[in-house]
Amino acid sequence: MHTAVIHLKTKKDLKRRAERLAEGLGLTLTGLINLNLSQLVQSSELTVALQPKPNQKTAERLLRLKREADADKNLSPTFTNTEDALAWLRS
Repeated sequence: MHTAVIHLKTKKDLKRRAERLAEGLGLTLTGLINLNLSQLVQSSELTVALQPKPNQKTAERLLRLKREADADKNLSPTFTNTEDALAWLRS
């Protein structure tokens, strides 16, 4: 197999985090990069996730808030007009 070298500059912390991620997947950083490059070339598509993933504390809070909403706790009433909504907010 003929190989080529790609020199890539990135932040040290980003490299360390990517290495840990690759290791968790059973890959080297080189393997992870090659896998992504292969997928890009094969599909001619670049997938970018625009939704951020919340950290553990935020995820737990969101789950608690969802449970409260599902149980109809800590919810504002519904309003049919702006005046009633503003009066409720001011009360």
